[in-house]
Amino acid sequence: MDIKNFKVAVIIIIFISLPRIAFGQDNSIFGASLGLGLTNMTGSASETTNLSADIGYTIGINFEQEFSERTSLNLNLLYSRKNVRRGYNTLPNYPINQEKDYLKMSFDYIELPITIRYEVISQSAFFINGGVFFSYLLNTKLSEENNPPNLLATPWTEKVDYGLSFGIAKKISINQNNTFVLELRDNLGMKNLIDPDSQYNLKSNTLYFLVTWEFGK
Repeated sequence: MDIKNFKVAVIIIIFISLPRIAFGQDNSIFGASLGLGLTNMTGSASETTNLSADIGYTIGINFEQEFSERTSLNLNLLYSRKNVRRGYNTLPNYPINQEKDYLKMSFDYIELPITIRYEVISQSAFFINGGVFFSYLLNTKLSEENNPPNLLATPWTEKVDYGLSFGIAKKISINQNNTFVLELRDNLGMKNLIDPDSQYNLKSNTLYFLVTWEFGK
């Protein structure tokens, strides 16, 4: 097992084990999440390399621990494909394509958002969320084949990202044991993804629309 897969395995073990150890089974809700994410990069490096936003997807598991009738701890373990577009004319040894001036770049992350969910009005099933997220970069891909190897170079080098996570959610109860949660969440990156010695800075910002199926209680 290489170091990358080992880190992923550790994260999964911690995610599954910690809530059970800390809270036990009472008032615990598990679920599965699926959604879309619009990723944008901000900072001087984004302007220099001509990066623009694009849509990706995310899928994973969810754990919710209720503290009271209106407050709960919410954890996700997500695999996220984040896409951005980069201008051809900013890439080395690559001609400008007048018909298609952008190259799609895809980044595969393991993400762990940890948020507190609070019901705004009692019995309304309308919630606000706030907390933090941590991400680890697994892989980088390009949308086109047969590109020169230097096109795989990304405008950032840091594999770890973290920041604030906040949003709104609405629960739709199907029956006593099954609920769907519709959530709009923004992960605002606080870490500079450029090498610390660089004069540039680059931070992530991903807006997610998530649908979570919660089952069991």
